Amino acid sequence: MTMKDSLYKLSYTAGALMLSESAVAVDAYAESGSWPEAKQLLVAENRLQLRMNSSATRVTREIINRLKNLTEPQLALFRQETRNNQINLVWLAICKQYRFISEFAVEVVREKLLKMDYLLARNDYETFFNNKAEWAPELDELKESTRHRARQILFKMLRDAEIINDSNMIMGAMLSPEFIEQVKADPHATLAIFPVPESFS
Repeated sequence: MTMKDSLYKLSYTAGALMLSESAVAVDAYAESGSWPEAKQLLVAENRLQLRMNSSATRVTREIINRLKNLTEPQLALFRQETRNNQINLVWLAICKQYRFISEFAVEVVREKLLKMDYLLARNDYETFFNNKAEWAPELDELKESTRHRARQILFKMLRDAEIINDSNMIMGAMLSPEFIEQVKADPHATLAIFPVPESFS
């Protein structure tokens, strides 16, 4: 999967999956015709219903940065309002935005599924993080509190995306034929970010 750059950005801690907020943002994009104008609508009219303007700006920027990674056909599929497709599309957008999350999904979550090891433990995350930090100074230099929040938000995101359940057990992904078609048509996407059998990808 092609990422925007080689750095492990962790700005996803601005929020977890944010499915409902993403739906509002996609509607604003369809209404306005561009992401800059959609951002203006979301902030000016406080469509995300956030109390503080600074929060609205930060969360809106994060959501749009994610959704901009989706192709026009993928956004059209999102607007069909099938919840399962919407969840999977937001997860796809997140993985395209964040190399750290994409690699965790492929190298840890999916690998555990293929090995029929279904419990995603905290130690799995710590091992992954430490391995990446050995050659990524932006991870190695993080404060412990930031590391903790990054793990906390990622696990919540995985639950919101229905990739793991409340007991941190990995669940098989439910991917519609339409969604699979859109991922396979996208040269910057891969089905391997989902817990699916090898035959899918």
